[in-house]
Amino acid sequence: MMQQIGSRRQQMSTSKIKELENRIKREGLKNIHLKELIGPDGYAKKIVEEAELTRVQLRKLFNEFKSIYQQYQKGANADEIKVKLYQLYPLLQYQVNRNLIKNEEFKDLIFAILDKLDENLEEFRVAMKFLEALIAYIKRD
Repeated sequence: MMQQIGSRRQQMSTSKIKELENRIKREGLKNIHLKELIGPDGYAKKIVEEAELTRVQLRKLFNEFKSIYQQYQKGANADEIKVKLYQLYPLLQYQVNRNLIKNEEFKDLIFAILDKLDENLEEFRVAMKFLEALIAYIKRD
């Protein structure tokens, strides 16, 4: 029975994370209503709960992402911004490999976001809002 509950919980996790990943791939971030992404019943809150994310797990990724976003806002060269974003792929994979981020599907979601940013840096503001919401919805340890 407990294994069945755990399995069902993992399926729920898969469904919301994969659902958003697929929408981002199809529609892009800026075409998904911000309330759907970060609202009280939005993807960010559900993904935090389903993927069982902690602040510690997201801190490094968020700090790196925020630093790049600030450079983007200051008008840094687009190619330089993209190079810095590319460096987040191995950082995230390293965190998964070390079990700092335990959900491989969450990594795939962030990879989809990075892929969209590579196509269109105008999506950056929405991506930043989404990552901020992930942090905000994580319960204090």
